[in-house]
Amino acid sequence: MGIFPSEWKIARVIPLQKKGSRSVLDNYGPISILPVISKIFEKILYEQLYEYFTTNNLLSEQQFGFRRFHSTSTALLDCTDEWYVNMDRGLYNLAVFLDLKKAFDTVNHDILLAKLELYGIKNTPLMLLKSYLSDRSQKCQVNGELSTLKYLKYGVPQGSILGPLLFLIYINDLPNCLQHSTARMFADDTNITVSGKSIKEAEVAVNVDLNNIREWLLSNRLSLNLVKTEYLLIGSRHNINTLEEQPRVFIGDEPIKGVQVTKTLGVKIDQFLTWDSHIDQISKKISSGISAMKKIKDFTNSDTLNQISIMPDTVKGLKEANKALRSKIEELKSQLNEVSKKITSHTNKKLAIEDQPQVMSNDQNKAVEFIGKQYDDLDAFRKQATQDIKKISSRLDKVSRSCDEIYEAIEAIETYSYQYNIKIVGLPPVNDKESSDVTAALCVKLFSALGVNDVSLQDIDTAHRVPKRNRNLPASPAQ
Repeated sequence: MGIFPSEWKIARVIPLQKKGSRSVLDNYGPISILPVISKIFEKILYEQLYEYFTTNNLLSEQQFGFRRFHSTSTALLDCTDEWYVNMDRGLYNLAVFLDLKKAFDTVNHDILLAKLELYGIKNTPLMLLKSYLSDRSQKCQVNGELSTLKYLKYGVPQGSILGPLLFLIYINDLPNCLQHSTARMFADDTNITVSGKSIKEAEVAVNVDLNNIREWLLSNRLSLNLVKTEYLLIGSRHNINTLEEQPRVFIGDEPIKGVQVTKTLGVKIDQFLTWDSHIDQISKKISSGISAMKKIKDFTNSDTLNQISIMPDTVKGLKEANKALRSKIEELKSQLNEVSKKITSHTNKKLAIEDQPQVMSNDQNKAVEFIGKQYDDLDAFRKQATQDIKKISSRLDKVSRSCDEIYEAIEAIETYSYQYNIKIVGLPPVNDKESSDVTAALCVKLFSALGVNDVSLQDIDTAHRVPKRNRNLPASPAQ
């Protein structure tokens, strides 16, 4: 009772490149390949432990990773919702994106077991989890070669079923150390946000909480990768562009660098929440994929054929997402037009009032002067808002044009995939009433438009089982 077999605790570790150069060791993460029987037993443990923590509402609401009904999407929605609300209120958002160094590999077993006991895991279940964590060993495999066996004193195995849940429990109390900020965690990917009416207010609040986080990390034997930790000041263009100085953010005595664009949970976020950087990144990926597709000429193996055959489902998803995005763009344009009309209407009313002769007492004049000054401030804001609306409309037009280009590219991929399927696998015999000349002319036009200039009419004849051809048609797409 309470013993996890030692044979199930031997892992074969494969280094998996996360990003960056292949020659930099820090760009790799370990993935543990474990015995199948151990993963079956881990699954049973996981279900019972997860049910206990969810039933008793013990997991932090600010943790979005490795939980049912939670995802990167819900984490991002929670963040951006707060940022947008604060922007509407005229506040500054100061978001710090923390990068924990080797978080899964540096979990202290004694601290984790102590936390499990505090959460009510005791006696045999606690002994079983202690046995699961202790005396683990691994061999590293690179290029087919295995290293010698090494025993592990710290960490939870990445690639296991139980490991991610144990890590969530380990950092579950991190939000408790925060006084002014809100944390969002997706496993070890953590960010905190403070808001303030002024930069100074936000700066003081975030530095207090970063000091609290520093103490929490020291107590839990974890550390930050300061090179990759950064902050992003998020606000309206008017607020950001009129700043006289940038916030100074520190953790301990180490300064945190500020950025204008950062990537978190797979999405690029800029300080104005325009999403331009993310849209450009996706557009470049799609363009690169289309370019690669156009250059493919040899279809000789079944793997390539399988990739082509599954493309319609992928393309369908892209088209639906594109259509939804364009719908949102049109909705935003409509809202911007309504705001612009209201601003114009208020301006016309002000001009009409100013044109009317007024006979007033001194007190009334002073009151009018005060109101006039306030109105002038509002008028300045109106002018800035009008400029911002024009800029946003311009960006929306740009995004809309990009959507049209992407849609055309998607259509090209569909056509390209379909036509090459014809060339590879052929079609059933042509119906007697079908004009092979028309079909061939269409194929020639499509291939030529896609930049494929080495497909002859003979290839098309072979694909369509055409016995003879009207010789008045062009000999090849290149002509």
